[in-house]
Amino acid sequence: MPTLCPSPAADDHGTIGSERILPEGWITEATLPKTLSTGTALNYGSLWWMAEGASRADGAFMAIGINGQYLHVNRKEEVVIVVLGAQPQPSGGNTVSHTAFFDAVVAALK
Repeated sequence: MPTLCPSPAADDHGTIGSERILPEGWITEATLPKTLSTGTALNYGSLWWMAEGASRADGAFMAIGINGQYLHVNRKEEVVIVVLGAQPQPSGGNTVSHTAFFDAVVAALK
């Protein structure tokens, strides 16, 4: 069974050790849902999608590539899932729901 290997020097605030890697508050700001000028709410931040399914309650977020690439980050459970893909079509090629897959991986690691 896979095990989690979080870095003991990394924290949840954009620093590693005493070195700041990301601007303060960037992770929170970049992963907040945005609202269009029309008032329509999006489950999308600054290039990050808010997770769906069970991971949404954990505040998970992800980047989605056009041909099946995913970067799923669940900070609460300290899980990062990377999926490299090469779907022949930009969309509609999933045989398994990415949401179900990510939720199953996180659940298996608990």
